Parts: sequence; C-alpha cells; structure tokens
Amino acid sequence: MINRIKLYQPRNKKKGCNADWCEVGRSELDNDGFYQIVYKHTGKPTDYRMLIVGDQNIDTPDSNCGNSDQLVNLKGNEFEEVNYFGQPDSCQ
Repeated sequence: MINRIKLYQPRNKKKGCNADWCEVGRSELDNDGFYQIVYKHTGKPTDYRMLIVGDQNIDTPDSNCGNSDQLVNLKGNEFEEVNYFGQPDSCQ
C-alpha cells in the first residue's frame, strides 16, 4: 500500500471552507518515506491538520499507522517540518 499525506485547513468561510476541515494539499510518500506538500499560508498562525491516509478518496487516518493524525501550527511566509517517526511495518 502507498501511504499518502493530506493537509487540511480549519473552517474558513472567506476561503470557501465551510466544513470543519477542508483539504488544501496532498502528497504520496516515496520509497524513503519522504513527502512534500507546498502550500502558502498567509495571516495569523493557524493550526492545520495532517493525516496519513491509505486511500486519497477518504478523509480518515490510516489505522495501520501510529500518530497518523497531527496538528501543525503554520505561520505566514514560513515552512514547517512534520515527521512521523517510529511507524510500524504495516504503515507503508
């Protein structure tokens, strides 16, 4: 299975996000487990949600992966690194 990472912004009606969390980016992990999602956040620091998912068509964390649902605080014009260390072999 190829795992994927999804990035969600919190509800923001001004940006067209009427749900609790709206997807704004996604990426697949390569053979080394590296991924990159390019997304530019502007404005005040905001918590975004990151998920490891097994299927891009669903928005629930992969139950085979530990700590697969994380919040990351994004600040305007900066970047953040999010790591998923110590994943079991079933999370691949």
